[in-house]
Amino acid sequence: MSTAFVVLAATRAPSWAEIEEDGDGILVAAQPPHPSGRPGILYHLRVRATDRLTVAEVEPGTLLPRRCPERHVTYDGSFCLGLDPFGCTADEVDDFWAKLRSYLLCQQFADTRGQWPTGRWLSHGDAARHQLAAEAAAERAGLAARYRKALEFGMGRLAGPLPSESFGTRSSASKSVRRLAIEDLIGAENRRRAAEAAFADTYVLWGVRCCGTMHDCPIRDREAAMENAAQATSTPSGEERNGFD
Repeated sequence: MSTAFVVLAATRAPSWAEIEEDGDGILVAAQPPHPSGRPGILYHLRVRATDRLTVAEVEPGTLLPRRCPERHVTYDGSFCLGLDPFGCTADEVDDFWAKLRSYLLCQQFADTRGQWPTGRWLSHGDAARHQLAAEAAAERAGLAARYRKALEFGMGRLAGPLPSESFGTRSSASKSVRRLAIEDLIGAENRRRAAEAAFADTYVLWGVRCCGTMHDCPIRDREAAMENAAQATSTPSGEERNGFD
């Protein structure tokens, strides 16, 4: 990521962002307005461009959690603004500012509601790619609304246990387009769930703990699952408890 991006970002900064040069990056006093025009919260941010573009609070943990996957604050305190890197064109820089504004307003929603806004939710790490594949398959199968409901609210059959990716012996040629799309959806969703669990496990192993600001938290869920598993393996059997060999 070239510093040319930061230079261009500074020249195309929106009115809600005040810019100050900062070595290989810029300091940003960002106060994006709400759609109603009401002023938002003022954030003091640092944008850097070295091998990759990073955006974080100047002092991580000031207004946002120091790290929280559910609020899209990564392990090093930087913000997750999307899956793909930003290019160095005027349009892509404008896209960066638009995504930063949306991100900060989503954070204010999370502050008060304890959840990410509906429709703005994306899985973590590699799970995000699987989610996008599942959403595309759900669209083809006519199940987009049901999948979104399952994903964001845990409701409906698609939120429950799903079959494995082995869907019988019928050849693809004998299956309908919708049937194939449903199989793609189930396969992608199973992979998304596995990747989400692996992502949360990694954070727990790194020593990250739930910040307590969100109603649902994959780290808290994995902590509980690991604790239950540890208790199950350490609890003696009935015969052992009664002193039998």
